[in-house]
Amino acid sequence: MLAIPSGSAFATVQVMVWTGAPNGVDAPVGEAADLAHKPTGTPDAVFTYTGPINWVDNASQNHTSSGFNLFKNFLTIADITGFSSPNGTYTGPGALTAFGNASMSVDGNANLTYMYISGSYFSPPGGTAASISHDDGASLYIDGNPCTLLCFPGQTTETTGFFTLPAGSHNFVLTYVESNGSPSDLIFNTGRVSFSSTVPEPSTWAMMLIGFAGVGFVAYRRTKKSSAAFLAA
Repeated sequence: MLAIPSGSAFATVQVMVWTGAPNGVDAPVGEAADLAHKPTGTPDAVFTYTGPINWVDNASQNHTSSGFNLFKNFLTIADITGFSSPNGTYTGPGALTAFGNASMSVDGNANLTYMYISGSYFSPPGGTAASISHDDGASLYIDGNPCTLLCFPGQTTETTGFFTLPAGSHNFVLTYVESNGSPSDLIFNTGRVSFSSTVPEPSTWAMMLIGFAGVGFVAYRRTKKSSAAFLAA
């Protein structure tokens, strides 16, 4: 369990990634970033990510997948551990490097990426002000409940949702879709919260509170698609 400063959430999360045509198996139909449209196929990549959720690629919109909108420009590859490719897309000693060199999406949505990010957090009494900036869609689920805090599943330009994370220890799932080419970003801003890949024991809560004093909420950065996109309904 990690106590984090204000700003982009420093987290340990589990990540599953699907990349491909929006056919419902390899990537979601309608470019929808929600649980209802989670791809039914086996993930291309599964890994643990430990670091700030400040994932950004501000490159101009790409019209080809070759060398553009790459995972290594979006994620910090050095923060990935336990990498595997359940469907065999990436194999051998160079599997993680090959993943980093793969394109997330392309203009026109012939190829796009769905990410399923899961973990847990602890927030002190009163809850915690937070925000998620995203391009394209994103949805946040707490403890398996319906989406209420951040529900922007559709393709969009840079959008920021503000909300309050409930107090206490909770599991969460964050779904994200990158479509229509770069730029792409997913930025989780929060202050007095600790994240981990599992829910902490109650005996650890007091220890985590030590790191919360004087920590605040940070605003967001913005970017914009370079061509027209549909705003989330």
